[in-house]
Amino acid sequence: MRWWLLGAGLGLLVVLTVPDVQAGRRPRDQEGGSRRAKRKRDGRGSGRTREGRSRPLKIRLVPGPVLPEIPGQNQGHSGVLNFFRNVHEQQSSYSIIPGKPDRCVYRGLTMFDLAVWSPTPCVTCLCAEGRVVCDEISCPTMHCLSTATPAGRCCPVCMDPDPELSLDLSGDSPVPSDPSKAVVPLTQEEIQRILWREEEEHREEEERLKKRDEARKKRRKERKEQEEKQRKLVEEKRREEEEALRLQVQKEEEEWRRQIEEAEERRRQEEERRLQEEEERREREREEREKERKIEEERRRQEREKLLEEEEQQKEAEEEEEEVWMSPGPPGEGL
Repeated sequence: MRWWLLGAGLGLLVVLTVPDVQAGRRPRDQEGGSRRAKRKRDGRGSGRTREGRSRPLKIRLVPGPVLPEIPGQNQGHSGVLNFFRNVHEQQSSYSIIPGKPDRCVYRGLTMFDLAVWSPTPCVTCLCAEGRVVCDEISCPTMHCLSTATPAGRCCPVCMDPDPELSLDLSGDSPVPSDPSKAVVPLTQEEIQRILWREEEEHREEEERLKKRDEARKKRRKERKEQEEKQRKLVEEKRREEEEALRLQVQKEEEEWRRQIEEAEERRRQEEERRLQEEEERREREREEREKERKIEEERRRQEREKLLEEEEQQKEAEEEEEEVWMSPGPPGEGL
């Protein structure tokens, strides 16, 4: 039965966090404030963690109203949830801050989003998106001679009656706490001081995160500048290597072009010399042919002259012979 009541209470808590619910409040007493301050000193205060993530809602077990026992049920259950709006106490006032829907106003004090506080020892409230949601924990009846409330707990637990054991080891006061004893609530100045301290720590945490982000951005900027400088050095070295390679290639091309021009010049000179020699050879051959032609003409002329002279001599000889035959001989030559 207690498990069923616990499940029903948790279900109602989930349902009431969605709509706009106005939950009641009980006056904050000194025990709740001292536990709140103790959690703050231990580094377990409400708000956000150093990483910026919201902490889950923790329900503290402190002395509170007692539920009637149910025969035949297990009495070892730690407690049952009961919503604070069912308690006939003074209702707390809260409202949404204009322009800041993620904050709440509780009794004139500003609460940050997801802030958790305890108006009473067994009541825990949460500021969620401008709405305040509270729940109350009911403690079961303890069947033991001696009970005590451990540190950080709401409900009492059974203690060993051995007188040799001391409560000082647990960190609690040796004087047993009486849940029915009236306690003095914290004053408005004390609550304001605690909230101011939380806000100051929150501001310091934001400043620390801001400085860390600035340092990270500075390191990133320096790393980018170093990378840019390294890139420029590499680019400059690459340009120098490319310029040296270009000059070397240009020098090799000029040398190769000069060699080609020299080879062309030598070939041109050889061609000119060959043509000149060929022309000289042709001129010599022409002169030799002209000389031979003249010699041949002179020989032919001499031969013609000689032939004419021989013909002339032969003709003269024939004429002389004819003259001899035609002339008369001496007397008595015919006898």
